[in-house]
Amino acid sequence: MRRAFCAFLLLLSGVATILFSLAWYDRYWRWRGCFNEAGRCFDPETQDVYLEQAGLVWGLFLLVSLGLLVLSARRLAHLMQASSGAPTDARRGPSRKQPSVQSPE
Repeated sequence: MRRAFCAFLLLLSGVATILFSLAWYDRYWRWRGCFNEAGRCFDPETQDVYLEQAGLVWGLFLLVSLGLLVLSARRLAHLMQASSGAPTDARRGPSRKQPSVQSPE
């Protein structure tokens, strides 16, 4: 159940990341050289006004969804590794038994 939820969250955040990156590109990045001192850009072909603040808003949504994507991918990888039966340590990954060192006498 946990793996299915993490996989769904991974898929959902991946789609959101793609959509927010396309929106950020379309609403801000293409017009970044056109903004005037008021933070507006007028496109005479489509009669649209683009706002410089849109870059901040869409960029924030993009960063949040990207962070969620990374966290859900890490969580899913951890759950997959835990279900394989390999003991894990949260800080160091899979635990490995260290070979014993014998001192010569």
